[in-house]
Amino acid sequence: MPDEFYEVPIGKAKVVQEGTDVTVVSWGPPVVLLKQIIDKMKSKNISIELIDLRTVAPLDIESIVTSVEKTERLLIVHEAVKTNGIGAEIAALVADRAILSLVAPIKRVTGYDSPYPAGTIERQWMPNEQRIVAAIEELLTYN
Repeated sequence: MPDEFYEVPIGKAKVVQEGTDVTVVSWGPPVVLLKQIIDKMKSKNISIELIDLRTVAPLDIESIVTSVEKTERLLIVHEAVKTNGIGAEIAALVADRAILSLVAPIKRVTGYDSPYPAGTIERQWMPNEQRIVAAIEELLTYN
């Protein structure tokens, strides 16, 4: 966090990293992990566009669609359960607006559809580097 005063525009996503191979959309704590993953993936010549939504209501769907039209692939990463969440809504909105731009199915890496496990297995429940990298690599198998 900066020491000086700053504002986050409501309803305007931030393109954290520009890329050409895959669009990754996230918000909150996973963004920090995704920055680290993107740095590692650069060594494999994989170019990832990272969009930090910053707010989910209102949702900046235009920024997401613009990116998906460029990369043709979408991965949504968030900490909540997979079913019935904002990630599913983002997937549906992208399908409505940009399905013909996609060369691969929309993927989501999320928490599992189970109660949140407090304690030692929390790290396996949350999106982690292994699951995210596997999803990115799978998206890249589609042409």
